[in-house]
Amino acid sequence: METINHNKLNTYPRYLKYKDSGIDWIGEIPEHWSTGKGFTIFKEKKVPNNGLKVSQVLSLSYGKIIVKPEDKLFGLVPESFETYQIVEPDDIIIRCTDLQNDKTSLRTGISFNHGIITSAYLNLCVNNPYHPKYFHALLHAFDVCKAIYKYGSGLRQNLSFVDFKHLLLPIPPLAEQQQIADFLDSKTALIDEAIGLKQQQIDKLKEYKQITIQTAVTRGLNPNAPMKDSGIDWIGEIPEHWEVSKLGQCLFPISIKNHPKLPLLSITREQGVIKRDIENLESNHNFIPDDLSSYKLIKKGQFGMNKMKA
Repeated sequence: METINHNKLNTYPRYLKYKDSGIDWIGEIPEHWSTGKGFTIFKEKKVPNNGLKVSQVLSLSYGKIIVKPEDKLFGLVPESFETYQIVEPDDIIIRCTDLQNDKTSLRTGISFNHGIITSAYLNLCVNNPYHPKYFHALLHAFDVCKAIYKYGSGLRQNLSFVDFKHLLLPIPPLAEQQQIADFLDSKTALIDEAIGLKQQQIDKLKEYKQITIQTAVTRGLNPNAPMKDSGIDWIGEIPEHWEVSKLGQCLFPISIKNHPKLPLLSITREQGVIKRDIENLESNHNFIPDDLSSYKLIKKGQFGMNKMKA
C-alpha cells in the first residue's frame, strides 16, 4: 500500500510576537493583526431566482457547496426554484437553522460555482478588498470549534445576519490574507491527497472484508472440506454436509406499528441501518410525515430490507 509523507503537511513557524485578540474562541493573534466586526467584512446577499434565470442547483453538504445532480432533485424540493436564491463564486453560505438540536453538522461552505440554493440559508459576500477564502476558512474554524453555538435566537436558536454583523473577527493585512488562503489551498490539497490514499487502503480492506464474509458464509471455515453443487447460481459450491432450504423456513416477516416516539431509522447503501437526522434538510431527500404511527417497529438483532429501487 502507498504511504503518506507527513513532512509535507507541516505548518508555518510561529510569529515572533502575539497579543490577546479579545475573542474568546481564538485567544492570541499575531501582534500586527487588527480586529473588526463582521459588518466591515461581510454583507448579506439576497438575489431571488426570479424568472428561473439560473437552473444549476447547489447544495451544502459536509461543509462543501456542491452541484446537486439532476437525478437527486426529488423529495424535499420546492414546486418552483424561483424561491431559491442565486449564488456566485466566492459567496459564503451558512445553514442557520436549528442550532439547539443539531450540533454535529458543518454549517458553512464557500461556493466555487454559479447556481441557486435554498433561501433558508444565509448568503454572505465579502467586501472588497478582503479575501473571501481567508474569511470563509475563519468562519469554518468558528463552526468547527463550536463557538457558533453561542449565537442565534429563538426556540431553536436560529442564526441571522445580525449574528455575523456584530461578530468580532481577526483581520490580517490584505497581503497576508492572500498568503494564508494560498497556504491553505496548498496544504488542504496535500491533505486531500493523503485522504485519497487512505481511502484506497480502506477500499481494499473493505473488499477483503467482503471476500472474507462471502467465503465464510458460503464455503465454511474448512478450506479442505469436500464440496457439492448448491444449485444456487450466485453461490456455486457449498460444503458437502450443508443443507439447502428456502429463506421462508429461516425468516418470517414482522409488522408491529404504533411506536411513533421511537427514533426514526433508515437503511442506507453505505452505512446500513442508521438513525435518521430528521432536521437536516440536505440529508432528507424523501418526505417524512409528522405522524410516524404507521411506521414499523424494528428491534436490535432483527433484519430490515429496503425493497425500493431494486
